[in-house]
Amino acid sequence: ACTITRTFEIGNGCLLNFGNREVVVATNAKLDTGSGNVELRAGSLRVADRGTITSTAPGVGMILIQVARNLAIERGVGRGAIDLSSSSVTGCIEIVAGGDVRIAGNLLSVQSGQAGRGGDISVEAGGDIVVESGASVSVSGDPSASEGGVIDFSAGRDLQLGATLDASGASTGAIDLLAGRDVVIAGIDLT
Repeated sequence: ACTITRTFEIGNGCLLNFGNREVVVATNAKLDTGSGNVELRAGSLRVADRGTITSTAPGVGMILIQVARNLAIERGVGRGAIDLSSSSVTGCIEIVAGGDVRIAGNLLSVQSGQAGRGGDISVEAGGDIVVESGASVSVSGDPSASEGGVIDFSAGRDLQLGATLDASGASTGAIDLLAGRDVVIAGIDLT
C-alpha cells in the first residue's frame, strides 16, 4: 500500500498513477488539487477519517479518480472528505471504480457564494454504491442566489443511499440514479 501522511499540492494537469496499489490518504493528510485538473489512478483508494482530497484555490477545477477495485471515504472521530467546494467556481468530481464505492464521510462540491452553481459529482461503480447514514453528499448552491449542481450515481449492482443527496439552491439541480439491481433511498433534497 501507498500511504499519504502529509499535505501535497498537486499541479494542474498532473496524473498521479499508483498502478495497482492501494492508496490511503491518512488522518490529517491532504491532497490539494488547486484550481487545475488532476487525475488519480490506483488499485483502490481509502480516504481515512480526517484525510482530505480538496482544493484551497478560490476557483477549483476537476479531479478524476479511477480505481480498479474499491473506493472508500471513511468516518471516525471526524470525516474523510473529497471536497471541491468554493465560494466562486465549484469543481467537478468524477469517480470510476471497478468494485464498490462506500461513502461514510463527505463528498462535496458546494457553491457558497452569491453567483454560479453547485458543482458536479459523478460516481460509477462496477459493484455497489453505498452512502452510509451520517454521510454528506452535496452539490448545493446558495439558497438565495445560486442553483444546485448535478449528482450522477451509477452502480453495476445495488445503490444504497442511507443519507440525503443534496442538489438544492435558489433553483434546483439534478440527481440521476442508476443501478443494475436495487435502489434504496433515504432522501433527496431538490428544494
